[in-house]
Amino acid sequence: MSLRELVAMLSKSSAEAVATLGKSNPQAKKLKTYLYVKTNVEKDLQKKLDENTSKRIVFLCGSSGDGKSEIFKRIHRKFKDSYEFHLDATHSFHPSKNAIQTLDEEFSKFKAGELPLVVGINIGMLGNYSAEGDAQHNDIKSSISNFLDEGDRSNLDYQFINFEDYPKFELDGEKVTAPFIDKLLAKVCNDSEKNPLFVEFKKNKKTKLARNFALLRIPEVQSKISDLLFYAHLKFDQFLTARSVLDFVNQVLSGKGNLFDNLFCGEGTELLESLAKLDPCHSRSKRLDLFQVKASLDLEEPGFKEFKSEVKSTLGLEKLESRSWVRLFYMLQDVDLGNNFHHEFRSDLTRNLFKLYIEIWQLHRDYSGDRETKKQVRDFYQKVFVSAVTSFANRFAPELGRDRFLLAKPNGFSLSARAKIEPSFERMEKLSPSNLRDFPALVDLEQEELKSAPVSINFLELVQRINLGYRPNTHDKTAVVVLEELVESIRRRVRDTEVLYVGDGKTEWSLVDDKRDDEIFVDRQ
Repeated sequence: MSLRELVAMLSKSSAEAVATLGKSNPQAKKLKTYLYVKTNVEKDLQKKLDENTSKRIVFLCGSSGDGKSEIFKRIHRKFKDSYEFHLDATHSFHPSKNAIQTLDEEFSKFKAGELPLVVGINIGMLGNYSAEGDAQHNDIKSSISNFLDEGDRSNLDYQFINFEDYPKFELDGEKVTAPFIDKLLAKVCNDSEKNPLFVEFKKNKKTKLARNFALLRIPEVQSKISDLLFYAHLKFDQFLTARSVLDFVNQVLSGKGNLFDNLFCGEGTELLESLAKLDPCHSRSKRLDLFQVKASLDLEEPGFKEFKSEVKSTLGLEKLESRSWVRLFYMLQDVDLGNNFHHEFRSDLTRNLFKLYIEIWQLHRDYSGDRETKKQVRDFYQKVFVSAVTSFANRFAPELGRDRFLLAKPNGFSLSARAKIEPSFERMEKLSPSNLRDFPALVDLEQEELKSAPVSINFLELVQRINLGYRPNTHDKTAVVVLEELVESIRRRVRDTEVLYVGDGKTEWSLVDDKRDDEIFVDRQ
């Protein structure tokens, strides 16, 4: 079987994409067995089945393509005599029955039988069953509803292992790692005779597919791809499953272009469309722009000519367009090659937004109250977060200072109040972010706690742009909703302040509420 045929097996449209308990193609079985990465989900499921054989239902739940079927196929061999298995709860095994009816039947068999039951099921189908399942299984439906609505797992008769509890990305020190994805990419590229992909790669290294495979085998390139998948996960809420990652590997290797072009110019899946928005060619800098202009006009400086020669002899690449060179520079920015001409653009290709996000996320996770950390946190809140919140609140009255908060603007007059917003250091020591998707912004208003606001990468990007004068619009979607909710919560609080200010842009008056005499004093500023 050729390298191209083996790589094609990684596609989600391949006949071998979903595991079953029946027979499979021997070559496909060999490749899948080699590539399989045992995850913490499988370890925990196996431990749960080992330690307790009492009659109960164990739900392994997640999303389509996350590896439930493959896990079931592996554990079925060991537990087939002590457990019943329902491998795919989203499909009916009878043409006249739907998935809900099939589950009803499986649960009835379970209640009438002696063995415990293990069910692989998508989260969406769990919700459907809790709403539409037969009334005779209300005990099961109730347990599912409690799990979905409140995360309740107290009923030991119905246990849940959820893929969502096992994040694809982790922060190890100052570096983001992807334990599953990193291991999977390393297995794909491993120069072992046990690796069918590597065995076929050695036979013919002159094809474009083989050149792409050679590029992917560079550890620093794998690391950069892992970073890109993390960025797509954060910024575009890109859901990554075992199947989607393998399909992605197939597409970037076998696409019509070179690996670095396939990464950013691919189409047909949400993941590739997300990566296209992260194309390093969108980066703007004087050096990058000047390089692309010169390269397109064949005005090459000596250093670049020398680098091109090294790229041709080492990687087999030549006659690249200027945009392709920029993408190659990005992928190789941590690789030493020739005269390292590409390192000149390293700072221009750094994704500063993601770097800042991870730094601030880590400050919140590890906050201990020491002086240096406290200063870094205060700088972020005052210079970035509070500044943007105030600017957004005062966008219709930009003449107001940072210590004022616009409440309304009737008939051209601005009505505002003072609002002292500061980071809530005490809460930071107690409340840490639970996952890398966001961290809680913790602030006090006049020394009273405000509800935390989830800061995602998109929210951070929005507040940075607001501080540069940007006016948010409907395209900013979720990030704007979070910002508006925070602004409104502050407005509700400061409306009760004793002093309000009214201004027309030229003159300002203060309105002081004297509650003792039930009077309002007006003073011109």
